[in-house]
Amino acid sequence: MTRSIYGRLCSIQAQIDEYEKQIIFSSTDKKYDILREVYSYYKHAAVELEKAGANLEVLTPISHHIHMMTEFFPNERLIESKPFDPNDEKVVDRDSSIEEILDALVYEERMRLLENAQKIGIHSLESLDLMNECRLSALAVNKMAKLVGLNAKIKIIEPGYLYESPLYCGGGKHVVNLLYHRGKIFLIDTTYSQYFFRKRCTLDKIGAPYIPNPNPGAFMMMTPSRKATAEKILNDGWIELSMEDFKNYFDGFTMFYRNGSYYEKTEDFSYEPEYSFLDYSRFLGGVDNQVLHEGYECLGYQTRALKNPDMVFDRR
Repeated sequence: MTRSIYGRLCSIQAQIDEYEKQIIFSSTDKKYDILREVYSYYKHAAVELEKAGANLEVLTPISHHIHMMTEFFPNERLIESKPFDPNDEKVVDRDSSIEEILDALVYEERMRLLENAQKIGIHSLESLDLMNECRLSALAVNKMAKLVGLNAKIKIIEPGYLYESPLYCGGGKHVVNLLYHRGKIFLIDTTYSQYFFRKRCTLDKIGAPYIPNPNPGAFMMMTPSRKATAEKILNDGWIELSMEDFKNYFDGFTMFYRNGSYYEKTEDFSYEPEYSFLDYSRFLGGVDNQVLHEGYECLGYQTRALKNPDMVFDRR
C-alpha cells in the first residue's frame, strides 16, 4: 500500500469517527439523517481511492466499522407483528389439521427461542434480534416435524442461489424448512424478523463497498402483495406457498443479493424481479442460479466504486 493511499484511508477513518460521534448523541431520526451522509461520503471516498489506484478491499476495516456502528441503532421494526404469548400453548392430537400442527411447531420453537433469550435478560420474543439463529431454529423445527411424521426438508437459501456461495464472503445465508403435505408446500421461517429492522433496510447502503446490501425487509415493504406475505410469516411463523407467495418471499432475497453495479448495468429501479415461481424452483433445485442471469459483479458485496456515487436508489 502506498503512503498516499494509506493517508487517504486514515482521512476516511477520521471522518467516519466524527460521524459516529454525531450519531451517538443524536435522536433516532437524526441518526438516520447522519447515516445517509455517512453512506454518501463513503461512496464518494471510494471513487477517489479507486482513482488513486487502490483495490477497494483496503476499505474492509472501515466498512466493518460502519456496519457495526449501525448495529447499535435501536431495534425498530418495519412491521410490528403480533406479540408472542407463551401462555397460548398449542396442543395437537391425531385429528389436528396441518395448520394446527404448524402452529404448534412454531409455538414450540418460539418457546425455545424465548427461553434462551430469558437467560440473557431478554423477556419478550419481540425484543430479540434473531440474526444468526436461523440454522439452529430450522434444525429444531425439522426435528419436531419429522417426529410427528411430516415431510419437512431443510432448505439453505444461498446468495445468488449458488451452492456454497462465495458471495458475501460465504455469509448472507438463510435456513428455513419447506414442508410438503397433500400436494401443498408450506414454508416455516421462525427467524424471518431479523430482516425487518430499519437499521438494516436503508436503500442508501446500495453501492457502498463491502457493506451488506439492504435486507429483504426493505423490498418486502414495497408492494402490498409482498408486504402481506411478510406479515403472514412474521405473525404465524409459516405460510402456505401459493405461486404468488413463493415468488414474493424469494424476490426479497433476490434483491438483497443485488449490489449497486446491478442498477448501474440495468438502470432498472422497479424492484420487481423478473423471476417466476418456476425460476425459483429451478434455483432451489440447483439447476439454475441468479449469477448465470446477472453476473458475479452485480451480486454480493460492492467491490468497485460506483461510476455515479450520487445515484439515487429510492426512485421507482
